[in-house]
Amino acid sequence: MDTLILANNPMVNYKLRSLQGLVNLRTLNLRNTERNLSNFPEQLDTWLSELEDLDISKNSLPQIPASVYRMEKLKRLNASHNGITELSGRMENWVLLELLNLSYNKLQELPQNLSKCTRLKRIFLNANELTFEGIPLGISRLTYLEQFQAARNKLQCIPESLCRCFHLKKLVLTNNCLIQLPEGIHYLKNLKDLDVRDNPDLVMPPKPPEEQIGSANKLYNIDFDLEKLKQGAVTSDASSKTTPLSRKERIFVRRHKERQATDENS
Repeated sequence: MDTLILANNPMVNYKLRSLQGLVNLRTLNLRNTERNLSNFPEQLDTWLSELEDLDISKNSLPQIPASVYRMEKLKRLNASHNGITELSGRMENWVLLELLNLSYNKLQELPQNLSKCTRLKRIFLNANELTFEGIPLGISRLTYLEQFQAARNKLQCIPESLCRCFHLKKLVLTNNCLIQLPEGIHYLKNLKDLDVRDNPDLVMPPKPPEEQIGSANKLYNIDFDLEKLKQGAVTSDASSKTTPLSRKERIFVRRHKERQATDENS
């Protein structure tokens, strides 16, 4: 057996010891099975050392269980719709992870070690409590990243480093507190879908001069006009580099770097 789906079953009194015999299992779905830290298998990584796809969504997990962090062959993890408040730096073990769904939790920040999950292609962080400071600057190391979704958070800006994920195709930031996006958003030549609806104070950055980026027609694959993005805000002109909004963004970046430097030295 390589796939086991137990989703939507009331199993609060089951510790799932029978899983230890399924050594060839590749996919396990425990969605909505009343998992909590008390009844989650502590040896899951030992029992299912070949597991690639794990769904533990819609349970009652305030954190991701330790045994899940030890699963080095995971490629897809869905831990959405839990009560997760923080992530461990042990996620660096997920060197093969391609999809991470942490939507509908209570996360305020992501660990620096997220940048070590270098195979990540899709990250879903919708409906959390993330702020600008909660996104690690090292996210630029996720060079395979194609989709980043963080709708319904508390983002006023996103770090410039996210705009160095040059394979990014879809960026969803609806219903945040955005005031401005980095100028680097214009350099994402693969970006096809930018969704920034419901950010009433958002002002788009000006396009850089064409001589800085070569052929602009080849580089810009989406229309950054806020009207066409259904925002109703007015796009900024070149003078916006000295506006209070851009100054505030630079303050965010400086504080973010200072905070990270303090964490690394502590």
